[in-house]
Amino acid sequence: MERSSGENDKYSKQSGPIPCTNVVVQRPMPKSQLIVASTRLPVTMQRGEEGWSVTDSTGGLVTALAAVREKRKFTWLGWPGAYVARQERR
Repeated sequence: MERSSGENDKYSKQSGPIPCTNVVVQRPMPKSQLIVASTRLPVTMQRGEEGWSVTDSTGGLVTALAAVREKRKFTWLGWPGAYVARQERR
């Protein structure tokens, strides 16, 4: 790339690369929201004589997202593994 040789061109008598100033404006990123949608929840629900019990699931997706769960909150949409009557949902 050739440079102009005009008197007002401050780079015309320099050799080497032309200095360049990049201005980077950093804005805080808006807080993102992670939503996981799968066929199952990260918990397994079972109905017993005393009501519902909930235990952690051991599936592959649950295991894969365990580290994420330690660092941030997220919403997990899925099926609890059993039918829950509307009046029992909370």
